[in-house]
Amino acid sequence: MHARSRLHDAAQNRIQMDLITALRKHDLDEVRRLHNRGVDPNGRDLQLVGVPLRAAINIGSIEAVEGLLRAGADPLLRDPTVDHPALTAVVMRAVELHRQGRAVTSDDERLDESDDDLDNGGRGWDSSHLGDILELLASYGGHAGQPSKPDVEPANAWALLREVPALMRAYRKGRASYESVLADVDAMLDEARGIGKA
Repeated sequence: MHARSRLHDAAQNRIQMDLITALRKHDLDEVRRLHNRGVDPNGRDLQLVGVPLRAAINIGSIEAVEGLLRAGADPLLRDPTVDHPALTAVVMRAVELHRQGRAVTSDDERLDESDDDLDNGGRGWDSSHLGDILELLASYGGHAGQPSKPDVEPANAWALLREVPALMRAYRKGRASYESVLADVDAMLDEARGIGKA
């Protein structure tokens, strides 16, 4: 029984590694195929290469980030390689690039088409997608001031957001979307319980 468990763990780790590899290669067809096989969007591989959401962020793929979030990826899950939730990591990276004079949102006047310094398989990664990714993470519950582990303080993403108004707008837009969904769910639950009837 113990050997069978180790075999299962090894197979799950292989699938997680395949997902991380597909994300790094920007092979979204393979990402979809692995998702259909039931790969855990929050799974970590045994080599601690990272979590899938972080890999999707690193390639700058809004489509991959959204697909993982829709599949249940947790934007507050800490990546063991950086010890930050995904949203905090995006904010830290965006502020770093902003300080270097690069565009970090699509409405930033400093759009820089040569921004390809992250591992993206040579696809000309554009830092201006970071604002869109930040908005997406916030719309799925990512929060700049909420630690994913109560015993470990995250980097203060809120203070960093304040440095870049365009990032703050993207974050607030995503949070407003998330809060709206929560309010709709609460209203439906109240109605189902008969609380909302006059």
